[in-house]
Amino acid sequence: TWLRVCAPTSMPPARHACDLSAALRRMVQALGARDRIDLEADGPIRGEWGTGALLRALQNLVANALKYGSPGARVGVRLRRDGDTVLLSVHNDGAPIREEDQREIFRPFRRTKESVESGRRGWGLGLAIVQAVAEAHGGRASVESTEASGTTFTLAMPLRAPEGAQHAAADRSLQPRSTS
Repeated sequence: TWLRVCAPTSMPPARHACDLSAALRRMVQALGARDRIDLEADGPIRGEWGTGALLRALQNLVANALKYGSPGARVGVRLRRDGDTVLLSVHNDGAPIREEDQREIFRPFRRTKESVESGRRGWGLGLAIVQAVAEAHGGRASVESTEASGTTFTLAMPLRAPEGAQHAAADRSLQPRSTS
C-alpha cells in the first residue's frame, strides 16, 4: 500500500460566492485557445466554490482534451445547472479511452498505455487532482469515452457543498490504497 498525496485535498478550498459562468469564460480566454474551444453556459450560475482550485481542475481537463483529442479538433466545454447540482463537462473527439483505463484514470500516477506510447509528457496527476477537487466540493468526477461519441469528462458538484464534504475528502486522501 501507499499513501495518496494530492495537494488540493490536503487543505479544503476557501469558498467564495461567484458566478462560475463568468469565471469559466475568463479561464477559456486566458488559455489562448479560444479558436479551438466551444464554450456553452446556461446563463449565470452562482454558488460557493473554491474557484481557484476548481478552475485549475477545469484547466487540466481542457488541456488534456486539446492534447489528446484529434489534431485540430474543437473541444466542447459545457456548464449547466441540474437542480442543486452544477455539471461541468469537457468533450473532445479522438481515440477513445479503453474501459480498463477509465476505471483507473483518476488514480494518481496513472497514465493510459496510449498516452505513454505517444511520447507525450505527463506525470499522471492531472486527473487525480480533478477528482480531488470535485470531492473537496462534495462532488465527483466521471468519464465517458466511446469510439462513436468521443470522450467527455464531467464534474458534478452541489451549488453549495454539504458541511463536512471538504474534510471527508481530505481524510480519504490520506487513507492507504492498494496498488493491486
